[in-house]
Amino acid sequence: MKKKNLIITILIALLVMFSNVINTEAKVKYKARISDSDGVKLRSEPTTAVNNRLVGVPYNVIVDLLDEVDAGNGCNDKWFKVTYSSYTGYICSTYAEKVANVTDIKVSFDNHSITIPDSYEYEIIENKAIALANEDETVAAYITVLDGKYDDYKTNVDQFLGRVTINNVEVNFNKGDVKTIDGKEFIVVSGTATYQGENVIFEYYITKKDNTENAVAIAIFYENGTEESKRNEVFNKINNTFTTSTTNQTSNAIANMNNDEFENYLNSQGFPESYKVKLRELHRKHPRWIFTGTNTGRTWENAMVEQDEFSSYYGDDSPGRSFLNINPSKVEQGMQGYLSTQPNDYNYYNNTFINHDGYYWYQANSQATAHFMDPRYYLTEYGIFTFQDLTYDRSYQNVELVRQVLGNNHLTQFANYFITAAEQNNTSPIYLAALARQEVGTSSTNICSNGHAGVLSDGVDYTGFYNFYNIGASSSSDPKLKSLQTARANGWDSAEKAIVNGAWKISVNYIQCGQHTTYYQKYNFSPKATKGMWHQYTTNIDSLESQSISTYNSYRNMGVLDLAFKFDIPIFSNMPNETPLPSLGNPNNYLSSLNVNGIPVSGFDGGNTNYTVNIPYTENVSVNGSLVASTASVNGFNTFTMVGDEIVHKVEVRAQNGAVRTYNITIKRAANPNQNTTPAPQPNPEPEQNNNNNNNNEQNNQNNEPKQLNHREIVSKSGYQTDDTYLTGITYNTGVSTIIENLKKYDNTIGVNVKDKNGNSKSSGTVFTGDRVELSTGSETKVLVIVQYGDTNGDGGISAIDLLNVQKIILNRSNLTGAFLKAADTNRDGKVSAIDLLNVQKHILGKLVISQN
Repeated sequence: MKKKNLIITILIALLVMFSNVINTEAKVKYKARISDSDGVKLRSEPTTAVNNRLVGVPYNVIVDLLDEVDAGNGCNDKWFKVTYSSYTGYICSTYAEKVANVTDIKVSFDNHSITIPDSYEYEIIENKAIALANEDETVAAYITVLDGKYDDYKTNVDQFLGRVTINNVEVNFNKGDVKTIDGKEFIVVSGTATYQGENVIFEYYITKKDNTENAVAIAIFYENGTEESKRNEVFNKINNTFTTSTTNQTSNAIANMNNDEFENYLNSQGFPESYKVKLRELHRKHPRWIFTGTNTGRTWENAMVEQDEFSSYYGDDSPGRSFLNINPSKVEQGMQGYLSTQPNDYNYYNNTFINHDGYYWYQANSQATAHFMDPRYYLTEYGIFTFQDLTYDRSYQNVELVRQVLGNNHLTQFANYFITAAEQNNTSPIYLAALARQEVGTSSTNICSNGHAGVLSDGVDYTGFYNFYNIGASSSSDPKLKSLQTARANGWDSAEKAIVNGAWKISVNYIQCGQHTTYYQKYNFSPKATKGMWHQYTTNIDSLESQSISTYNSYRNMGVLDLAFKFDIPIFSNMPNETPLPSLGNPNNYLSSLNVNGIPVSGFDGGNTNYTVNIPYTENVSVNGSLVASTASVNGFNTFTMVGDEIVHKVEVRAQNGAVRTYNITIKRAANPNQNTTPAPQPNPEPEQNNNNNNNNEQNNQNNEPKQLNHREIVSKSGYQTDDTYLTGITYNTGVSTIIENLKKYDNTIGVNVKDKNGNSKSSGTVFTGDRVELSTGSETKVLVIVQYGDTNGDGGISAIDLLNVQKIILNRSNLTGAFLKAADTNRDGKVSAIDLLNVQKHILGKLVISQN
């Protein structure tokens, strides 16, 4: 992990704690410091009655002193009326000392004292150190005050003195440097300015330049495997010091807002109107919930381009990573309509979806992806928990709530381990429990959670190994094997190790990387993210809702739904009005065969929709065929009377999900053989009399001497190219008249005739791949076949059909030949490869224009 990334990761978490907190209390004249090492009880009334205890106040904590009440009722000294966290109550002054509320507060611990600015919040940790942060959000520190002078610190540089993160900027320290931190000067007595590589610890020891009797020594700490638990311990102590009180202040302020004030609050968070409608209703039901809007910095269109498969984001022909589990029961429900029909995901010819991540896991289509990615979909009473802050809040996240999430099953026995994981990794145990339930289920038969895997397909015995979060198992044909391989590699040979140490991986790799909600762990659009967009915990796009439902139900059953939950809700600009799910049903609308008058159409391919069929003379025409999928319906399989000698007959195939494919069959009927078509004889014209007949014939013979056809010169002059077989360099939408005009530039007397791929003359319209150009003089004719690169089916454009044709060529499943095969070689390297598939894909998406020259 890079230095800057780790600093920013820790600071982001801390900045969230202190942002947007409005303190409207007036400054008090005095404060009180808890002087009893065991702390003191805060009571609702100035009496020691058992039933009036509110909360315990720890040793050395400074509280606001509001008033003093006479002694009595169990207190030999005066009672102090104080505020602590969100509580106001009374403490016996026997266990506290009155201090003036001056700019700085002197705090004593472990026989030492330190002066802390009043702008800092702090907590004494085991009477040996102080965790603190200031209101400006620039310093968060773990500070130890030790005996000794500056000279001692210079020589005793190996002594561990403490940890601190300073600002959100990478700071390099060199020995002897003087640094100003929060207005005070410090001098570096040890450390290096050079990053040595990953998994290396960096400790910069700094001592206060003045006040050498009680020097403050602090250090910047970077990740190291053996020291990670220490770093987590420090971070958690700092985090837990401030989270609860800050959250309660914000929550109370929001709960007390009137409608206009709450509307202004939503505006201040940047929520669009389409968000506000649902947030107003949630606020009405749960006024203490905190909704924070986070601008992702992306338009909805750009976010979809990054997330959706076959977008230019990939730079290759890889499948997407948004999968759905469509098992046979879901097929019966018609949920195949949610799946992608891109060539890498589905074969229209045999109605088969291609799985990507074990059995029944398939790529979702763009419309389904948009629906499940839309934050507004989750703005419901249960769905909102997909945006819940996943850091640990010990004020309500306890083992009983964990048991509620797990349910009465195999996982329940491990409930205490999730609390341990939360405490050590500053990660919500509710989230961890819901995640485990989502990943391994509740049955005792899952080998990833029961420790009885035995010898698997790789020949290794995995008995005694666990992986409750399925870390490392994604995108695999055998996810359980991958899961246990990860467990074995990490030494998770007990349920406790798998739960606690697995949580560390999730915390370090996701929550501390800006992905602190389940939404950001699936769709990594967090502006605080330190890893790329495809750093995603899961590929399952409908997992977010199931996890949030499990969390919501547990909170409801425990009666804690009205606590001050924090929700970080992403905002995209230019969002559509709605993102509905696709229609249910099988998407296949292909024909597998097509017959006209009982004869199969030559060269029929279900992916192509335009055909020309020449038939003998007949009064009636019958069109029929067969469907690839029995779930589809067809209109146009019938017998009809032919009107005229040429018609276009349409066959419409409607898929189960409503998608329609129209096949256009141009039927050309031969002339009626029983009809007399011989023209009437014409009288012979009188021979023209010309006295100079012999001379004229001689002259005509000279003028009509056959010209030699030089087709290469003709084509070159026109600006096109030829290899003696094909005519190339013709851009899309080039008209027939333009082709003729350009080819006549060389010699206006040259004959130019354009015909379609079936040999019929074309005098208007545009030219396509497969059209023929005949160049002729009086005695010689050259036929060249037009090739427009990318147009593999000769319809004059580049579409999904061409994408499918190129893929079939690569897979050796294509019968294309001649100009149509040549058109697939978009980069003209003599072969059809994945590069050509990518070119066609990008052309369709508007990211590339395939060159014809």
